Amino acid sequence: MALQLLCKEFQKTHNVEVSFQSDSVEECDERVRIALYRIAQEALSNVAKHANATTVSVHVSHTDSTIALAVEDNGRGFEVETVHMHQGPRRSLGLISMRERAQLLGGSFQIKSSKRAGTRIQVELPLTLPNPLEKDQDTHLR
Repeated sequence: MALQLLCKEFQKTHNVEVSFQSDSVEECDERVRIALYRIAQEALSNVAKHANATTVSVHVSHTDSTIALAVEDNGRGFEVETVHMHQGPRRSLGLISMRERAQLLGGSFQIKSSKRAGTRIQVELPLTLPNPLEKDQDTHLR
Protein backbone atom coordinates (compact mmCIF):
# COMPACT_ATOMS: atom_id res chain seq x y z
CA MET A 1 0.00 0.00 0.00
CA ALA A 2 1.34 3.43 -0.97
CA LEU A 3 0.47 4.92 2.43
CA GLN A 4 2.61 2.37 4.21
CA LEU A 5 5.57 3.20 1.97
CA LEU A 6 4.99 6.91 2.58
CA CYS A 7 5.12 6.29 6.34
CA LYS A 8 8.32 4.20 6.11
CA GLU A 9 10.02 6.87 4.00
CA PHE A 10 8.88 9.63 6.39
CA GLN A 11 10.27 7.70 9.36
CA LYS A 12 13.65 7.26 7.67
CA THR A 13 13.88 10.83 6.38
CA HIS A 14 12.71 12.66 9.50
CA ASN A 15 13.82 10.29 12.27
CA VAL A 16 10.29 10.22 13.70
CA GLU A 17 8.78 6.92 14.84
CA VAL A 18 5.73 6.17 12.67
CA SER A 19 3.12 3.59 13.54
CA PHE A 20 1.00 2.50 10.56
CA GLN A 21 -2.20 0.43 10.79
CA SER A 22 -4.64 -0.30 8.00
CA ASP A 23 -7.65 -2.43 7.26
CA SER A 24 -7.28 -3.92 3.81
CA VAL A 25 -9.63 -2.10 1.44
CA GLU A 26 -9.83 -3.57 -2.04
CA GLU A 27 -12.98 -1.85 -3.32
CA CYS A 28 -12.03 1.77 -2.81
CA ASP A 29 -12.48 4.32 -5.59
CA GLU A 30 -9.14 5.42 -7.08
CA ARG A 31 -10.02 9.09 -6.48
CA VAL A 32 -10.53 8.29 -2.79
CA ARG A 33 -7.18 6.44 -2.57
CA ILE A 34 -5.39 9.40 -4.17
CA ALA A 35 -7.09 11.88 -1.83
CA LEU A 36 -6.18 9.82 1.25
CA TYR A 37 -2.56 9.60 0.10
CA ARG A 38 -2.31 13.35 -0.57
CA ILE A 39 -3.97 14.21 2.76
CA ALA A 40 -1.62 11.88 4.65
CA GLN A 41 1.33 13.33 2.74
CA GLU A 42 0.35 16.88 3.70
CA ALA A 43 -0.33 15.90 7.32
CA LEU A 44 3.11 14.28 7.60
CA SER A 45 4.70 17.30 5.94
CA ASN A 46 3.07 19.50 8.60
CA VAL A 47 4.43 17.21 11.32
CA ALA A 48 7.94 17.60 9.90
CA LYS A 49 7.68 21.38 9.53
CA HIS A 50 5.81 22.39 12.66
CA ALA A 51 5.17 19.69 15.27
CA ASN A 52 8.59 18.79 16.68
CA ALA A 53 7.04 15.35 17.27
CA THR A 54 8.84 12.13 18.16
CA THR A 55 5.99 9.79 17.20
CA VAL A 56 3.21 9.77 14.63
CA SER A 57 0.45 7.24 14.10
CA VAL A 58 -1.35 6.77 10.79
CA HIS A 59 -4.47 4.64 10.91
CA VAL A 60 -6.79 3.68 8.06
CA SER A 61 -10.09 1.94 8.79
CA HIS A 62 -13.33 1.40 6.96
CA THR A 63 -16.98 0.50 7.25
CA ASP A 64 -19.23 -0.81 4.48
CA SER A 65 -19.57 2.68 3.00
CA THR A 66 -16.72 4.86 4.31
CA ILE A 67 -12.98 4.91 4.77
CA ALA A 68 -11.30 6.89 7.53
CA LEU A 69 -7.77 8.21 7.88
CA ALA A 70 -6.37 9.44 11.19
CA VAL A 71 -2.93 11.02 11.54
CA GLU A 72 -1.92 11.82 15.10
CA ASP A 73 1.35 13.16 16.50
CA ASN A 74 2.75 13.85 19.96
CA GLY A 75 4.16 17.23 18.95
CA ARG A 76 3.78 20.71 20.30
CA GLY A 77 0.27 21.26 18.91
CA PHE A 78 -1.35 24.60 18.23
CA GLU A 79 -4.57 26.53 18.68
CA VAL A 80 -6.71 25.57 15.68
CA GLU A 81 -8.84 28.73 15.71
CA THR A 82 -5.78 30.98 15.66
CA VAL A 83 -4.26 29.21 12.65
CA HIS A 84 -7.53 29.36 10.69
CA MET A 85 -7.65 33.15 11.12
CA HIS A 86 -4.20 33.77 9.55
CA GLN A 87 -4.18 35.72 6.30
CA GLY A 88 -1.49 36.27 3.66
CA PRO A 89 1.75 34.24 3.77
CA ARG A 90 0.91 32.77 7.19
CA ARG A 91 -2.31 31.15 5.92
CA SER A 92 -2.58 27.45 6.60
CA LEU A 93 -2.76 26.32 2.96
CA GLY A 94 -1.94 22.72 3.86
CA LEU A 95 -4.91 22.50 6.23
CA ILE A 96 -7.13 24.21 3.67
CA SER A 97 -6.11 21.80 0.91
CA MET A 98 -6.72 18.76 3.12
CA ARG A 99 -10.19 20.01 4.04
CA GLU A 100 -11.04 20.83 0.41
CA ARG A 101 -9.86 17.42 -0.85
CA ALA A 102 -12.14 15.69 1.65
CA GLN A 103 -15.13 17.93 0.98
CA LEU A 104 -14.83 17.66 -2.82
CA LEU A 105 -15.36 13.91 -2.48
CA GLY A 106 -18.30 14.27 -0.11
CA GLY A 107 -16.25 13.55 2.99
CA SER A 108 -15.44 15.23 6.26
CA PHE A 109 -12.27 16.69 7.77
CA GLN A 110 -11.61 17.37 11.44
CA ILE A 111 -8.56 18.64 13.23
CA LYS A 112 -8.00 18.58 16.97
CA SER A 113 -4.99 20.16 18.56
CA SER A 114 -3.90 22.16 21.54
CA LYS A 115 -0.57 23.52 22.64
CA ARG A 116 1.80 20.88 24.01
CA ALA A 117 -0.78 18.12 23.37
CA GLY A 118 -0.14 17.10 19.76
CA THR A 119 -2.45 17.15 16.77
CA ARG A 120 -4.97 14.71 15.31
CA ILE A 121 -6.33 14.94 11.79
CA GLN A 122 -9.36 12.79 10.99
CA VAL A 123 -10.73 12.38 7.47
CA GLU A 124 -13.71 10.29 6.43
CA LEU A 125 -14.56 9.65 2.78
CA PRO A 126 -17.11 7.50 0.96
CA LEU A 127 -15.61 4.23 -0.33
CA THR A 128 -17.27 4.63 -3.69
CA LEU A 129 -18.07 7.74 -5.67
CA PRO A 130 -20.58 8.27 -8.44
CA ASN A 131 -19.14 7.91 -11.93
CA PRO A 132 -19.01 11.43 -13.42
CA LEU A 133 -19.77 9.98 -16.87
CA GLU A 134 -23.03 8.49 -15.61
CA LYS A 135 -24.09 11.90 -14.29
CA ASP A 136 -23.33 13.53 -17.66
CA GLN A 137 -25.23 10.84 -19.54
CA ASP A 138 -28.24 11.23 -17.25
CA THR A 139 -28.27 14.98 -17.83
CA HIS A 140 -28.17 14.50 -21.62
CA LEU A 141 -31.17 12.17 -21.51
CA ARG A 142 -33.43 14.89 -20.13
